[in-house]
Amino acid sequence: MDHINAELWLPTGGHVEPGEHPRTAALREAKEELAIEGEFLHDYPLFLTMTETVGKTAGHTDVSIWYALRGDKSEKIVFDESEFRTVCWFHKDDVPLERSDLHMGRFLKKLYGQ
Repeated sequence: MDHINAELWLPTGGHVEPGEHPRTAALREAKEELAIEGEFLHDYPLFLTMTETVGKTAGHTDVSIWYALRGDKSEKIVFDESEFRTVCWFHKDDVPLERSDLHMGRFLKKLYGQ
């Protein structure tokens, strides 16, 4: 998703609510942000990162738990146009790493066993 405030291409995500399991939050955020039903590729997160935010909301630290979800490219993606410029699917080799989360390249390498 081309995130307006971060000024980066970012995966779907958000905050874990009090008492909510991170896996539940990952599925909820996919549903809220993209109107898709996600399905886990793995039962566990592949990555844990800490990142200083950039863009219009710079100045705090995000701790991210990275899960990999399977989606259906044929499903219509409905997204919040006040939060995202646009959304699209990328082939793993075409992710715009120069304008993505700084950990995205490492995540993709781990996901694809490289």
